[in-house]
Amino acid sequence: MNKTLTGKLAHLAGANAEFQVAADYTRRGHRLVAQRWRSKAGEVDLIFNNDGDEVIFVEVKKARIFQMLRDAFQRVSNSVYVSRQKNI
Repeated sequence: MNKTLTGKLAHLAGANAEFQVAADYTRRGHRLVAQRWRSKAGEVDLIFNNDGDEVIFVEVKKARIFQMLRDAFQRVSNSVYVSRQKNI
């Protein structure tokens, strides 16, 4: 799999993970204040407030499942190519 596709898959996997975590916190009554907040020190994925003085900083990490999905996609993509090559 080329680096561009791998990078796009990683970005989409991360964005999806952030979306799911944000939805869960929102469902539990927290208000999303900022997403991918950046400063000179770095980035915070999600920042929530719970209608009080509490501020919640969330760093989302994708699971190892991304690697497994990428490998499975690579195998399928290779088999489709070989299949098409045989039919020519």
